[in-house]
Order: sequence, then C-alpha cells, then structure tokens
Amino acid sequence: MMILQTIILLVASLLAVMFTLQNPNHVQMRFMAWQTAQFPLIALIIISVLLGVIVAAVLNLKNTWTLNRKIRELQTELGETRKSIPVKEADPDTNRTSYDDEDEAEA
Repeated sequence: MMILQTIILLVASLLAVMFTLQNPNHVQMRFMAWQTAQFPLIALIIISVLLGVIVAAVLNLKNTWTLNRKIRELQTELGETRKSIPVKEADPDTNRTSYDDEDEAEA
C-alpha cells in the first residue's frame, strides 16, 4: 500500500512540475475591489489548494470529534459488558473450560 501511495505522489509531483514549466506566466488576481501584483500562476494554484485542504479539515473536525466520542462510549460499554460476563477457569491439565464441554454436548 505504501508503494502505491509513493507512486501516486511521484506522478502528482511530476504533473505539477510539468504544469509549472509549461505555464511560466504571471497572473494578476482580482477579487471585488482588491487586486494583487503579478505573481506566478502555480503560486495561485498552490495557495488555492492549501486553502481548500484547510477548509475541508476544519469542516471535518466536528465529524471526527463526534466519531471519537462515540468510540469512547462504545469502548466503555464493551468494558462493562465484559465485566458482567462470568469467566470460568480453564482446567490446567486440558486447558479447556466448561464452556467447551457444553459446546461439545450440544453438538
């Protein structure tokens, strides 16, 4: 799996380098009354991607916190359930519990 991730990262990096070399143009960004000086197109693209990643991560935080809280609740419930189940000691000679004997009797 790690090899696949590495290959995908290398291909994406290669495409980014090719895009940069083929588009050396400088652009001026305008938004409402605000405008920037000339700067490379790739810089605008990288900034846009990074802002998108940050916005997606922030929007995902609530979901992550909710899932982590649910995991803790379920782990607590599982621990309580395990404590309520009676545990029978295994016979040291056969390393079997009486549960195993009951299962064989039913079969």
